[in-house]
Amino acid sequence: MRFDRKILIWEGNLSKTYLAYDKKLSKNVILKEYPKENREYAQKEYNILSKIKYKTPEVYEFFEDENYLCIVREYIPGKTLRELIEEKSQIPPNILLFICYEILRFLDFIHSKGEFNGDITPSNILIGFDGTVRILDFAKSEELITPEYYDKNEKKDISADLKALGKIIDKICKNESIKEISKKAQQGKYKNPSDFISDIIKVIPKFDIALEKDLSMFVIGQEKYNTENNTRKLNENITKFLKNIGIAVVSFALGVVFIHSLKFIKNKSAPEMEKTNEKNISNIEESNQTSTELKNQQEPERLTESSKRLAEATSVIIQNTDPKGSITKETQNVKTVKETNEIQRKAQNDEKEKTRSEKTKESKENRNAGIITETKIRQEENEEKYGYLFINTVPECEVWINGKYIDKTPIVNLKIEIGEKEIEFRTEDKSEKTKLHIKSEEKIFLFADLKGKKIEIKKELAEKTETQQNK
Repeated sequence: MRFDRKILIWEGNLSKTYLAYDKKLSKNVILKEYPKENREYAQKEYNILSKIKYKTPEVYEFFEDENYLCIVREYIPGKTLRELIEEKSQIPPNILLFICYEILRFLDFIHSKGEFNGDITPSNILIGFDGTVRILDFAKSEELITPEYYDKNEKKDISADLKALGKIIDKICKNESIKEISKKAQQGKYKNPSDFISDIIKVIPKFDIALEKDLSMFVIGQEKYNTENNTRKLNENITKFLKNIGIAVVSFALGVVFIHSLKFIKNKSAPEMEKTNEKNISNIEESNQTSTELKNQQEPERLTESSKRLAEATSVIIQNTDPKGSITKETQNVKTVKETNEIQRKAQNDEKEKTRSEKTKESKENRNAGIITETKIRQEENEEKYGYLFINTVPECEVWINGKYIDKTPIVNLKIEIGEKEIEFRTEDKSEKTKLHIKSEEKIFLFADLKGKKIEIKKELAEKTETQQNK
């Protein structure tokens, strides 16, 4: 038997579609089987697929066996638009616009060949894990109708395809500017794809421009396009921002109250401080007078230590006083004490200001150093350190990476850290190994034929296929 490990993925009224391993081609393929009584439909589909080789899976072969007419086509790992709609709560506008633009390019191409599709539905649109958009099938017959998107009373043509695309957009989009375009399409105002494309191009600059890489990340489920996570994070950021604003307002209000309190206390205590200073000056004058009298009477044994210091200070001041001056000894002494206190106060203020300046400079340097360190850490954390690995095998087996069990085939898709990896395929009676080097953001598609001991590797960055024989 040519085809092994057939997995039914779709069953319609006219045909059945399988994912299977083709021993002749040594790769996974899509096998579509038509009963012989549906020969006309099978022949029409093969003819149109052979004619249109743009944004459609490649057709390998068309043949007849004992029971069926078979079309063998390229297998493209990915998800249909229907699966994405069911899986995601919503599709971002820029991603939707990119998908629509790619579909319109396809419709514009077949329109230039005088053809139409007849089956522009979410189930017939495939989004590859590599970010490419493909149209899977044609439905040329008037009998093959999807009522949700095509009117059975209207003739199938390119205008009907554009209306169907408008219905798809209206179903999954909430943005008003994009909905306006979908309404025009559903009303039949676009007679050809180029007019539809022109309106799409006008709307695209309103959003972030999406490319194949962005679509790939969205299909795989990368956090950047996880809209539920983005909404939650936005709410958290808003809450945090409002909390910080509240703290700032409260701090400002407390600062204003504190400043006014200081002014009130200062104004209230100023008269009392003046009275205290006058009292201190009066006491100093009395002490000076007493020390002078004691000196003149030559009775030093009765002086206390404090009186001696005052007397000595008074003596120095008297000696340095200009004889012609009109200031009295007591007044001169009080003035000198005030000047001394003022000099000491100024020196203390200068010292405090110097200390404060040094601390401010040191704090600023530490803060700048902390910001630089934190920035470096964030840059290192934001570096992409993962690639993507998609595995198919025949027969089914367990997949182990670096000695750790991952999952069971036929299909295994995963996000994987960069670096050297040893991939092991284990069945009940044998084990095959191969080594891969995973690069950042690289997508690797790996198919293992364990019976034939062949491993096919497709790397998106290298854009070439390698086949290696395990020893």
